[in-house]
Amino acid sequence: MSWTAGITEEIIYRGFLIFALTQLFPSFSVWMVFILSSLLFGLAHTYQGFLNVIKTSLFGLFFAILYMGLDSIVPLMILHFLIDYVGKIGDDEA
Repeated sequence: MSWTAGITEEIIYRGFLIFALTQLFPSFSVWMVFILSSLLFGLAHTYQGFLNVIKTSLFGLFFAILYMGLDSIVPLMILHFLIDYVGKIGDDEA
């Protein structure tokens, strides 16, 4: 599950959504696009509770900045996987 979430969410929220928002709202600054995409990323995690929506939105903003700086989505996929994987280590499998 960690791999699929890391890959698909990065493609959707960083690869596609940042591009789409830039095209749909050309007057928006890059920061506005990053914030909007990050909020949508956070809202997609509402099933995890309000505090996790905030946390996930902040991670989304960090990832958007990394995406711009690295000019590649692959490191974000790997980092996303690692965060999800490490976060699941303490979960009970029962």
